[in-house]
Amino acid sequence: MMYQGFEFTRMINGEPKREMVIIFCPDKTNLERALHKLGLEWCLKNQKDGKLYGDLFFPELMEQVTPEMLAPYGISVLWPNRTLISMDNMPPIISRYELETYQEASNSGYSQAKKICKAAEQLARRLESKRTHGHPAISTWAPDIISTKAVTWADQFVHGGETDLLKFFEKKLQEAKPHSGNKNQVATDTGSSEAKSQYSEQIPQ
Repeated sequence: MMYQGFEFTRMINGEPKREMVIIFCPDKTNLERALHKLGLEWCLKNQKDGKLYGDLFFPELMEQVTPEMLAPYGISVLWPNRTLISMDNMPPIISRYELETYQEASNSGYSQAKKICKAAEQLARRLESKRTHGHPAISTWAPDIISTKAVTWADQFVHGGETDLLKFFEKKLQEAKPHSGNKNQVATDTGSSEAKSQYSEQIPQ
């Protein structure tokens, strides 16, 4: 399939207007000959009272041809100026408000992740200190349990209502229970499993 573009002037309400048409046709088609034959057929079909139609110019032929007339030649016509969509008054593809909202959401998620990591590091240090100094419950926790608890508690702290990490930690200590059995066993908690998997590798063991 090949195509050719044509530009011409036609009168609309007495005013000249530049027009453009693109004609698509099969490869190796003699477009000039095909248009000539189409024009001849149209003129003979539309003569009035036996009188010949007269001169037929390209713009007029383009206005008169129909898809049915063009089909036998494998020709199709596209009028760019008529099919173009004006973008002058269209809303933006991405608004500033949408972009700012997206950025805020992204920053919020990143900020929370940083808060969880920071809180988990502090909680891990405090838990390790309690374990070393013989806290009744924490001293029974293996290092991997402490790491998991630190991340779990950090996630609860960041998404909870308490803003004082020390107060939060003391409350969690009161709730802590001794751990028995395999020292490598990981303690269960009601915290976010997603937070555990996402941040556990970042917390010193």
